Amino acid sequence: MNKSIMALSMITTLSLNAFAAQHEHDHLTVDYHGKAATPATIAHNAALAKSLNFDDKVAFERFSKNQIAEFDQATADILRAEFSFISEQFPDSVNPSLYRQAQLNMVPNGLYKVTDGIYQIRGTDLSNMTLIRGETGWIVYDVLLTKEAAEQSLKFAFEHLPEGNNLPIVAMIYSHSHADHFGGARGVQNLYPDVKVYGSNNIT
Repeated sequence: MNKSIMALSMITTLSLNAFAAQHEHDHLTVDYHGKAATPATIAHNAALAKSLNFDDKVAFERFSKNQIAEFDQATADILRAEFSFISEQFPDSVNPSLYRQAQLNMVPNGLYKVTDGIYQIRGTDLSNMTLIRGETGWIVYDVLLTKEAAEQSLKFAFEHLPEGNNLPIVAMIYSHSHADHFGGARGVQNLYPDVKVYGSNNIT
């Protein structure tokens, strides 16, 4: 298992770059049940948008490579419903670079191969769930934001993994303390009660 954990060092984080130059997207008003954006916020977001190159689609193309299985409609309805408000249009009230990242997060749609023995479920939550094949079972690196997303993501993965479908989840690792990297732990534990948990001491 130590050998497998060391494989974590091979995982690279895809950079979600903000793209610089002109902005030609239409805007829309989205009801977030909060305070409306102030004129200063709207003006700031509009000025920032003009500096971003929304024609650069390289990151979107990279996120879509090496797909093994795409979500069927039923799975997509369960896993992606809470992000259905994300569209091609940019709300005036949201930082356009952050909204671009949200759009990019919804491009992947299923199970992907990272390298030999390492796979990811992408497009179900704010983060990606990584599965690493160990000597006695699978290690889950980051377990998403909610137990529902984690549980459904694992069920989908084990239906489509090209190897080790009969192996259990033996460990889960929290990379850091943001909720979208540990919040789904209960979903993993519901499926695999004996799973062990690893994380840094006093992680911040």
